[in-house]
Amino acid sequence: MSSIRTRQPAATAAATSNQTCTPIPSGTLLIPRTPLIAILTLSAALTLTSLAFLTYLLCRHCTRRRASLRARAWGRKSTYRNRISVMKGEVDGEFSRKYRGCLINMHENPELERADQREQPVEMLGWEDRVWEAPAIPAKAVVAGRRDRRSILSFFFDDAVGLWLPKK
Repeated sequence: MSSIRTRQPAATAAATSNQTCTPIPSGTLLIPRTPLIAILTLSAALTLTSLAFLTYLLCRHCTRRRASLRARAWGRKSTYRNRISVMKGEVDGEFSRKYRGCLINMHENPELERADQREQPVEMLGWEDRVWEAPAIPAKAVVAGRRDRRSILSFFFDDAVGLWLPKK
């Protein structure tokens, strides 16, 4: 086989006797124009479609990652809120068991609520007309400087003991 290929023109009845050959080097590719345009268009469309799909996948991944982070933060907050609501419920239950029947709103002065005196003004007899005040105590001088470390302790709730304990 030779290294030069030849292209033969379309055969017609008159040109069969006179054939001219055009030399074609071995590195050239002969494709008609219409299939070349179709292949290039299809390749460009496929490339753009795959880029759009990859962009969609990247956006979906980022959205899921953000949602996962938000869910994790919400889970921590809801855990603390749940613990606080459980503690509030325990305190409310303890007080209601301890003071059952004592939390009725009793009137401070039953004399004020008698039926015959409801519409009449109440007279406060025996009280002196003066203002009762506590004596003023001079305020302590605040010394600027570092506060004691023990005054700003952090606490954590120990489930095993059931108490708030200082962090060390």
